[in-house]
Amino acid sequence: MHLSSIRQWHWMIFSIVVGLVFYYTRTQQIDDLSRFGDSINSPRMFEEMVLKTEAGRPTFDQLTVHTQPVPDGKGAMRPATVVTGMAFNGHYEKEGSKFVARRLFCWADSI
Repeated sequence: MHLSSIRQWHWMIFSIVVGLVFYYTRTQQIDDLSRFGDSINSPRMFEEMVLKTEAGRPTFDQLTVHTQPVPDGKGAMRPATVVTGMAFNGHYEKEGSKFVARRLFCWADSI
């Protein structure tokens, strides 16, 4: 079998498969933070949630601080500070047979 015998549509399918493999690999590296829960992209919203109460309970509690490498956009990794906790917006979410607050995280560049 010679390369010239491969049809154009074979190359198209091959290109799509290779593209999907690269996309999957890239998203797996970036989504490494997803294990912490849903992201809060706004530091201001994060601060408001830490200080606010909802139905007599802190909106954001059980805080934990982690150092986690994140992609820097140039192909390398850099350290970032990730703060995780449980968010309460006035009602619980059902998880299995329990009602729990939602797990959220906020991350920022390390200083």
